[in-house]
Order: sequence, then structure tokens, then C-alpha cells
Amino acid sequence: MGVRIFHFIIMKKQLLSIIILCFPLILPAQFYDANWVSGSRYGNITYANNLISYNSLPYIISSFNGKVGINSGNITFSDKRGALLFYSNGFSIVNKELNLMENGDSLSWSGLAQFSYSNGSGCFNCLIGLPDSNSDSTIYLIHEYMDTSSFFGLTFPKVLYSIIDFKNNNGLGQVSSKNNLLWTGVSIQEISACQHGNGRDWWVFAQEDTMNAYHRALLGPDGFSHIDTQRIGYKPVWDFSEGGGQNLFTPDGTKYIDFDAWNGIRMFDFNRCTGQLSNPQLIAFDQKWSFGAGAAVSPNSRFLYVSASNAIVQYDLWASDIKTSADTVALSTGALPGFSLMNLMMDGRIYIVPFGLTRKGHFIRYPNRKGTACEVVQGGMDFPNRVDASIPHFPNYRLGADTGSPCDTLGVVHKPLAWWRYDVSDTSGLSVIFTDNSWYKPETWQWYFGNPDSGQNISSDTNAVHHFTGPGTYYVCLTVCNSIGCDTMCRALEIKTVGTTHLQQAGVSISPNPASDFLQIDFQNFERGFNLLLINTLGQVVLNTPLLEERTEVYVGQLQPGVYFAQLLGQGEKQALGTVVIAR
Repeated sequence: MGVRIFHFIIMKKQLLSIIILCFPLILPAQFYDANWVSGSRYGNITYANNLISYNSLPYIISSFNGKVGINSGNITFSDKRGALLFYSNGFSIVNKELNLMENGDSLSWSGLAQFSYSNGSGCFNCLIGLPDSNSDSTIYLIHEYMDTSSFFGLTFPKVLYSIIDFKNNNGLGQVSSKNNLLWTGVSIQEISACQHGNGRDWWVFAQEDTMNAYHRALLGPDGFSHIDTQRIGYKPVWDFSEGGGQNLFTPDGTKYIDFDAWNGIRMFDFNRCTGQLSNPQLIAFDQKWSFGAGAAVSPNSRFLYVSASNAIVQYDLWASDIKTSADTVALSTGALPGFSLMNLMMDGRIYIVPFGLTRKGHFIRYPNRKGTACEVVQGGMDFPNRVDASIPHFPNYRLGADTGSPCDTLGVVHKPLAWWRYDVSDTSGLSVIFTDNSWYKPETWQWYFGNPDSGQNISSDTNAVHHFTGPGTYYVCLTVCNSIGCDTMCRALEIKTVGTTHLQQAGVSISPNPASDFLQIDFQNFERGFNLLLINTLGQVVLNTPLLEERTEVYVGQLQPGVYFAQLLGQGEKQALGTVVIAR
């Protein structure tokens, strides 16, 4: 049984709240998606970028000056233990020391690429990184080639691949083979990948944007094979302004989804052994959605989330009638940037970045939950530097073999990999929601909360809620098992009392009060790292927004009229600011 131990602290003044001391996690294999580099297109000599690392819980966002601009076409790739290896904007590859990798320039090179070189590629889901099944030191980077056509305008007539070898340059990498042809077509977009049923190889897919054609190839020990095209399902009405979209496989590898805001959702069953699509389904929309479409699927593969710029809709893929299961789980407030590209990240949340330059992002806190219980947190991400739809597209690197299938022939087996995160569930800070995000098909769960005085110290629920009795140190562990074996992940929780002097000197005022649509927060001794919380009379946090300047205007038009409790959270402390009345 593997055991991993981490540490975080619960702090107390008048109320108790959870604060995490972020220590590096010791990650097992297959954490190629542990980092995310984001930014925007500037055209300057230096580029202010963001590094989001899931090697600590909660994730850490840091700022750095990069060598390239980052647009919607991008990828970040880490080694199997989660350490950053490289990132790419579609035209250049930057190594872990944030320098241009040897032979890492001129990817997908064309006249259009040369014109856009400093900004990065503006395509969607147009890069993906996959490990070589023969060597941990070799990575395949699959990338789209942009060009222009007198008939179609902007097109992607080729998909290429390059090979990166990390045995060279003291682990900094070298592009050993570049711009090799994988597919040609009219306009090939939306690269995605799914692990083969043998648990070793990878199916790589891309859509022919002008027709109902899907290109596929199998990446195995000898490179690419089974390179062909399957025509199936609804033929889309092509238009350059089709509203954007994303193609992806469900995390369990059973379905392939092709979504754009004008043609709707095309969905197929997927055979991980043969690579064949079948059982095409079309969910058409009554009218074209607004530009800015994105798509992602919950970790349990049940809920599909699709977005336009102004809304996020959830579909239940387990429903007998998927179309009628549509449920609008979020509408854009108007005061924050809208919705766009999405991706399911390593912590089990779905993250959403808008189009246009912004420092704000969104996330879905509980994507495995039905309806609005999924909790779309608008503006919940605060980037140090501006982003412009720059989110990578990660496949499920921890899918494993399709056990018992005809192609499960290599004997690749996985014991489950334990992983969990937490959220505070009430204003006391004592009640905590623990969310399982384990991989490789666990069959049993056992939580140990290290709090025997509570009378409910153990739970066998997949996801658990525990109310801690008070100050102290608690070692919370989750053990998951299947027929192959077990794995345990532990974290140490410390509860102690801290003072409130820092917050008492903060000098925060809120106006107007009562308010209708906006609150103005004046922060006399402003510094970054503080959030304003509004809590309803049921004890639920209904607004959590960072304070970014001395005077911050917060939209509250989405809240129901009533009385709310305002709190300031930051620097390990929480201070009550009084009540706020929303009246209309």
C-alpha cells in the first residue's frame, strides 16, 4: 500500500477557517498535466505569463516573464512526477528553465505562422503532448499547421508532429525531429487523444471541419500507425464564424464529443480497441449560440458542460434522453468576462477561461454533481497577468487499460491512485467537504479523519463531510482499493489560534448599503491576497471575489434580495465586516 502525507493548517480567531500551507506533493507516475502555463498575446520582447501548479493544494499561481506570447493554441507538459518539462504556443517550445528549447523554433511554419510568431497560435485544441510508450524521456507533440485559402480564409490543412528528446541538454530537451506530416485535409481542427485499451498506446483524433470526417492515428512503440479517416454522423454547416468549440473524449474513454456553438453537439460511442466511432447522436440547438464555445466532461464521465460566452449548460450523459436533460447551471453576470474554453484539471475541477484580455477565470467546483449543485464559481480565479483563452487541452493520462476487453493483452494493471481535496462547507470553518478524485477505478473508500472525539471518525462514503470538534492536529487519510491493490493519501490538519491585528488595521468599508446591483469596497491599506465573502442566512457562501485594487466594484445583481453577512478573508485570517442588504 502506498502512503503519501501532506500538511495544511486550520486557523482560528473568532471563527475557524481553513488555510493551506502549500508543500510540494510527492507525485506518482502519469502526472503529465500537473502544470498549466497561461498568458496572452502581446507582441513585446518579454511576456508576463502565469504558472498554475497543481503540485500543491490548493493550486499555486505564480508570475514569470516568458519568452513567447500565449494565445488559445497552447500546451504545457510535465514529467510523470509532475515537474514542468516544457510549454508551447504552437510556434515555439520553451523548456523548464524558460528558455527556447534547442531546435524548438519554427513549429508548423508558414507565412501566417511567421506573421503571428510572437503572439502564438490562435487555434483551439490544436496541440497535444503524449508520452512515448518506449521511453520516459521522449515526448510526441502533435500540432496544427495554419494557412490561408482564397475560398475558406483561415484554414488548417495539415496536422504535424514533432519529437522531443529529454536525454539531451542535461534534461532541458531537444527537438530531435520536427514538423513531420501526420494528416492532410481541407481544415483539420480540434486534436484530442484517448489511451488505447491496452493501457500503453494512444489514439489521436482530429476533426475535418468542413465535413463529417474524423482523422485518427494510433501512437505506439514504433510511432504512428492505423492512419485513416472515418466518415460518420451529421455533416456540419461550415462557417468560419461557427462560434468556436471543443472536441474531447470522456474521461472513461467511452464517448467522443464534437461540439461547436452553431451546429450543436455530435456525440459518438468510442471503441478503445479498434478506434472506431459508432452510434452517432446529434443534439441540435434551436438557435445559434453566441461566440466563445467550450466543452468539458466531469471526472465521473456523467455530465457534459458546454458553454457560450453568456451561459454554461449541463447535459446528463447517463439520461435516457440526453437532449432533454439540458440544465443551465450558470449565466454570465455581465460584470465579469464571459465563458469560453474549458478543461478538466488534475484537481477534479473544470476551469474556464474567457476570450479577450482579462485577469479573471472561472471554475466548476463540483462537476460530478447534478444541476446548480455543481457550483459554477464566476471570477473564482485571479491571474496575476492577463490571459486570453489560454488553457491547454489535456487527455486523461490516468485512464489505464480497458480491463477484460479483447485488446487488454499486455498485462497492464493499475492499483488505484488515491487523491482528494477539500472545501469548507460552513462559516464556522469546522465542517469540511472532502471530495474524492482518485484514479484507476477504485472500488472501496475509507476516510479516517484523525478526530475520534467526534464520534464519526471513519467514513466509507466516496465523498465525505466531517465536522471537526475544535483546535488540534488531525491526520486525514483516504484509502482506496480495488482487486489489484490499495493506495492511501494523507494530509495533516493543524488547528490553532491566531490574532486579528492585521485585519483590524485593514480599513475596509462597503457602500452603498442597501445595494442593488453593485457594491463598492474601499480598502484603505490595500494589498493583494484578500477576498470579500458574502454569506446568506443559511450559512452558504454566495460570493467570493478577490479585491484587486484599493477600490473594487463587485457585481451583486445575481443575488436575491435579502440580508447577507460580509467577511474579509486573507493572510490566514477572517474578519466579519457586518451585514449587507440587497434591495430592489
